[in-house]
Amino acid sequence: MSKITTKPFVVPRITASGLPIDSLVINLRNLEDQAMRVCATVNRYFPYMETEGEILYKEEVLLSPHSGTTHLVYGFHASDNLRVVVEGDVKDPEGAGTGVEVWLVIGNNGVPFEPSSLYRHSDFIELYD
Repeated sequence: MSKITTKPFVVPRITASGLPIDSLVINLRNLEDQAMRVCATVNRYFPYMETEGEILYKEEVLLSPHSGTTHLVYGFHASDNLRVVVEGDVKDPEGAGTGVEVWLVIGNNGVPFEPSSLYRHSDFIELYD
């Protein structure tokens, strides 16, 4: 079992095209020969407070073998400080081994997305317990 995370990031108020940002899309892709299970957690952190982040969303997903991309779409408030953690059968950020590939975008209903808020699988950081 692996666990990967983004760094905490501030959600911009608008996209580069001027549209308000209203959704976070976590994309999961399983290209393996067996079913894979992952759990995605979206945490919100409060600036200047020494508290743990609150869990906004937590969803467990079972991905069929050779499945296309599964999209998890979540809403939030502009200027939130978010962090996304995905654990389970995920590839390490270097892409070695087997598992689910993860990437996420933030945008206006997922499209168009804000380029500064694109996290490719290789942008995630591996967490160790």
